[in-house]
Formats: sequence, structure tokens, C-alpha cells
Amino acid sequence: MEEKHLKKSGTTDALSDSFKKATSEMMILFLLQERPMYVYELIQELDRRSQSEYKVAALYLAMNRLQKFGYISEAEKQISDQNRVRKYYRITDSGTMYFEQLKEQYQKMTRAIEQIFSFRETD
Repeated sequence: MEEKHLKKSGTTDALSDSFKKATSEMMILFLLQERPMYVYELIQELDRRSQSEYKVAALYLAMNRLQKFGYISEAEKQISDQNRVRKYYRITDSGTMYFEQLKEQYQKMTRAIEQIFSFRETD
């Protein structure tokens, strides 16, 4: 595991992985505001809407964290055509509030980064 991490360190892949890890909960909550979804459906939506740029390997971990803190809950279970159980999740009221906080923090951070990029020292 350490060797894999070292191979990415110092690459743009490392930034991409960290960014996705930091924003995956926000993306899940955003999508669940639209309608209840199952995990694979969330993965497909992230892929489709980002034109395959936003792929999260550990989406199940983020889902578990969100459920543990009460930000999402199981909405229902359905049996698919392939006879698999699909667990649909929905956002809770506290999840909606948490999403707004995450979104606000994300916007503050991206504005700060843009300010840093555009800063020019004047004499």
C-alpha cells in the first residue's frame, strides 16, 4: 500500500485522488437531493455528469460515513432484474444542512485559491 502511495506522490494523480476523497461526501449528498439512489447509480451519475473525470474508488466508504452520522438513510430495498438487492439511499434533513456547510466551505476554499493564483504584488 505504501509503495502504491509513493508512486502517485509528486504527480497530478495524487492531487486528483485527494480532491475526490475530500469532495465525495458533498457529491453524494448533492445527487441524493434530487432523488433516492443506490450506490452503483450514484457512481454512474458522477461518471456521466463529469464526462468520466470524477471516478471515486471508495464511494462505499463515504456512504458508510454519511450513514453513520445520520446524513443519509436507507430509503428502500428493491430486487433488480438480475435478482440482486438494491439499497436506495436518501438524504436526511441533517444531511441537507451538512451539504450546505460543505458547499459553503468548498466555495470559500476555491475562492481563496483563485485569489492566491490571481494575486500580484504591487510596488
